Amino acid sequence: MDEDDAITVNGGAGTTIARISDELDLSDDNIGGVDQLVLEEDAVLTLDIAQLIAIDYANISVIKENGDPADDTDPADNADLHIVGFGSTDTFDATQLDVNINVLSITLEPGDVVLDSSVNLTGVGQIIVQEGGSITLTADQFQQLADEGTIVGIDAGGNASTDFTVNITGLTNANITRDLDGDGYGDLDDGFDLSDVDADNIIVTLGEP
Repeated sequence: MDEDDAITVNGGAGTTIARISDELDLSDDNIGGVDQLVLEEDAVLTLDIAQLIAIDYANISVIKENGDPADDTDPADNADLHIVGFGSTDTFDATQLDVNINVLSITLEPGDVVLDSSVNLTGVGQIIVQEGGSITLTADQFQQLADEGTIVGIDAGGNASTDFTVNITGLTNANITRDLDGDGYGDLDDGFDLSDVDADNIIVTLGEP
């Protein structure tokens, strides 16, 4: 870890706990010796997907600045997470994370990435695709993303790019007529919205009726 990382590491009784108080990118660090990550409210953490899976969802939690447990009903107690290096062989379930953790983004590895059918993207802010690459996901996975579903691209320098492809598979009538506003009626206004997918190529294939 870097000297200026906003992190406090406490070890004892065989457990090493890293407390994160600010914005911190650990994706290029070796955190193999850390058993638990504790994020203070408003902390922003970046992890490689392999790091996240290795440390396990249950070992990443959020606390108030004074050390009290976070209130799972108070958005002010939330912390943010960015996940990078996501590939076709990776698994992820956003619903297994602490309820006070917001997954702001998942950045894919370069090339073509096909999400495993088990990947759950519930509430994820956006997916970031590398320039020239592609993402393939199901219509259900796309609609698990926060709001309408945001997918953007970046080039090698981290600048915005639309030079990528989005493949959405298995679209059914249920995706189009879902009820997002809770009025008890499914309609097109609630349904399948690609307005926040900023890709040059968008391919949607239909599933079984």
